Amino acid sequence: MPITGKLFVWEEGAKYAPEEPGVYVLYNKDRDLIYVGGSANIRETFAHYLETNFSGDPRKRGTKYYRRKSTLEWKKRAIELLNEYNQKHGELPKLNVPPDLLKKEVRHEWGFYFYEDIDKSLFEVAFTLEDFREKIRTVPVSSLEFHQKRGDFARWIHNVLRKTLLAERIGKINNNGEDLRRELLNSLLK
Repeated sequence: MPITGKLFVWEEGAKYAPEEPGVYVLYNKDRDLIYVGGSANIRETFAHYLETNFSGDPRKRGTKYYRRKSTLEWKKRAIELLNEYNQKHGELPKLNVPPDLLKKEVRHEWGFYFYEDIDKSLFEVAFTLEDFREKIRTVPVSSLEFHQKRGDFARWIHNVLRKTLLAERIGKINNNGEDLRRELLNSLLK
């Protein structure tokens, strides 16, 4: 954990953050770290987040908790925290990755090709994470079950998209039918 200490509830605690420079870490409802940031004035930054409901980055609307630490060297400390996280998890926190990287297209040969069984192609391909989410919503459940049992989804996400934490979450899903689809979509939205 990059910042230790009290875990504050987002909306209630954010109003009373100190007017000083520092770093902060945002967490979702499951207390997964989703963003590392820093500011010359934490209270001002949090006030802006609260007033605009994270309009600068709507992905942060999933914030439920945070931790903060005052420091004059907040820029340097934020970079150190991001580097620590990257070394431990093999990627940056999901909201520290620019949204356009979610749309980054992989080369044709590295796309995810959906099948229902061996040699039974659906002729559906995903070239981006966003595209992958859409295909998960629409392909038959039999295809989802086929790929999930073989570990194909987790392997593609890890090896091609280089998203280690997401691959681990996907790999742990052990459902069938529409429950599998729901769990996959929930994992992709975290």
